[in-house]
Amino acid sequence: PPCTTPRLETQSTASSALVVPDTTMPEKPPVPRRSASCNDLSPTSVCDNNLRLRKEDTATRLATLATLRLSATTVYDPATNEPLLRDLWRLSFGKDDFLACSPRWRLLGFQGDDPTTDFRGPGLMGLEHLLDLVKSGMAPLATTGFPVAVASINATGVLQACHNPNLR
Repeated sequence: PPCTTPRLETQSTASSALVVPDTTMPEKPPVPRRSASCNDLSPTSVCDNNLRLRKEDTATRLATLATLRLSATTVYDPATNEPLLRDLWRLSFGKDDFLACSPRWRLLGFQGDDPTTDFRGPGLMGLEHLLDLVKSGMAPLATTGFPVAVASINATGVLQACHNPNLR
């Protein structure tokens, strides 16, 4: 019949008998059982060490989230945060004298001559993100006309909205 699966038959070299290959499915390998160390609750057991590592990882993640929340909820303060703004100026405009209010800030893509007003939404995190972007060398230079500041600040705001680090 045309719908049957053909059988593979080979001629044996030892005899003239036909040999049909075994087409049965091999048995599934046994599911590995937990090692004895996982049942051992001594301080040196593998499971205890893994649990300790997970607790440390969780503590690190919680500390990072706390730092992000603080940064997201911290309002730009000239007294404490101006050094970051000065670093941004130095990286963008070289050794020119720092000016807190200048039309040159618009070259970076700020909306006005006073860059601090653009950090109202994302807070200090917006400045930190922009500064890190410029430090990385991946941000376009001020001379390109690309509004890197507003793009970075908006990206920070979107990430804050998605990941909600500024819960109080």
